[in-house]
Amino acid sequence: MNDESEWIRFELVGPTDSGKTQIWNVVLKDQSVIGGEIRWWGAWRKYAFFPRPNTLYEQDCLRAIARFLQVQMDARKIFKSAALPAKA
Repeated sequence: MNDESEWIRFELVGPTDSGKTQIWNVVLKDQSVIGGEIRWWGAWRKYAFFPRPNTLYEQDCLRAIARFLQVQMDARKIFKSAALPAKA
């Protein structure tokens, strides 16, 4: 997957302290600033987007963020299912 859109790109920061999930910065291309981050939200058991204060996003950016979240969740499910022991 291309981890970019016309206005934003996703940069892997690395694993969380627990090492179980990852964190990505959402970088606004036109300003080269971090507009938010994507990280695990335990209450929802999903990756979520955490925008920085005073940032705004139009529909194409929001779609790109939603696609990125879905791809990361799909990858997590595949990884977790591959790590499960085979049933006898």
